[in-house]
Amino acid sequence: MRQVIIKTKQFCALSREPAWQDWLEKHAPDILDELLRHLSQSRGCKANTEKMSAIYEQLKSRGLQDAVVAFLRKEYPLTVEEIDRTFVRGQKSKIMQAISNKDVFTHYNPKLLSFPQKLVMFNQDREQLLKDVKAFLVPMWHVDYLLIGDFAYIEYFKLKYSKDAEKIKPESREIYKYRISKGISQSEKVVDESPS
Repeated sequence: MRQVIIKTKQFCALSREPAWQDWLEKHAPDILDELLRHLSQSRGCKANTEKMSAIYEQLKSRGLQDAVVAFLRKEYPLTVEEIDRTFVRGQKSKIMQAISNKDVFTHYNPKLLSFPQKLVMFNQDREQLLKDVKAFLVPMWHVDYLLIGDFAYIEYFKLKYSKDAEKIKPESREIYKYRISKGISQSEKVVDESPS
C-alpha cells in the first residue's frame, strides 16, 4: 500500500495558481472566497502556506482529500509524493546518497536524472532489503537490480520515461556490464559478495 504525502512547501505557489482556484470554485466556493480574501491582504509566503494548510484540512474534513490528491497528481505532480509503506515498517533499508565503491555504478547521484535512473539501498537484513527493492520497483519500468552483500544496486525508469527506456540497449547499462565483467549470469539478482 502506498501512502500519499502532500508537499506543503509547494503550497505558497499553489495558492495563486488559476487551475487550483478554478478547482476550489467547483468543489468548495466558500473556501475559494476565504482564500481570495486572504491573498488580497497577505504579503508573505509563510502566511500563504499556513492558509493553504488550513484549507487542506478543511477539504479533508469535507471528505475531499482523494479529490484534492487526484487533482494535484494530474495538474501539479511535484506537490505529491508517494511512499511505499513497507519502507516504514521494521528495519527499513537506507537509501544511499553517495557510495565509495564504484565497481557497479561509476557515477552515482540518486537526485540526478539519468537514463536509467540509479538507486543504491543498504540493509544488513538481506530479506528486508530484497522486499524493499521489490516494493520500490513496483511502479517502475525496465528495471534491473543486483544485491551484493548488504547493498542493492537498482536501475529503473519511471513510467513517464518508458519511451526513452526503449531506446537504451540493456548491453549499455552498468548492471549488465558489471555482470559480464564478473562472470555473473544476467538472470542472477543476488550474490553473496563481490565476486573476485
